[in-house]
Amino acid sequence: MRQHSETMQQPQRPSQNVSALLLSLKVTRQALRLTSQVTAQLLIHSNNQETTMKINIKKLGGEIDLSSPSLATCFEFVSLWSAETDNAMLARLCAGSIGVCVDHTSRLPKYRPIKHRASDYGHMCLDRLLGQGVTASIIYEEGIKCLSFMSAKIPTEAEVDERANFSSTAEPDTSTD
Repeated sequence: MRQHSETMQQPQRPSQNVSALLLSLKVTRQALRLTSQVTAQLLIHSNNQETTMKINIKKLGGEIDLSSPSLATCFEFVSLWSAETDNAMLARLCAGSIGVCVDHTSRLPKYRPIKHRASDYGHMCLDRLLGQGVTASIIYEEGIKCLSFMSAKIPTEAEVDERANFSSTAEPDTSTD
């Protein structure tokens, strides 16, 4: 007969919990640092009217050009990203953002906004990426690049006002043809 102490799982040592927390904080800090670097690069590129970007995931074939998903998809992922503090959900968003930005390659599942929530889609992509041997740090790093890329696609209030002013100052078509 087994004793009760044998069947109970031993609790993690405090040092294991602290190590996991420190690793999580380190990944988050690295992701934030990378976000600011990528955002600065995108601002420079967008000022030059060039907004192309690549990610590099060797397990998916190396460098991949990012393609811009719909503005609604960009807005959805970026909105969730800006409010996210949970590292597991951030991993899903990073994986999902990789999926929507490399959709043209057909290497990851296709995002269908009517069928999937962003977090559910991110979970499918995360599972696929991890299954292909892509490390968590690469998913965070390249996913943050994709999220920053999508963030730059969303028009700012000034850009919307500028477009509205441009279209309202255009002369109306008075031709009778």
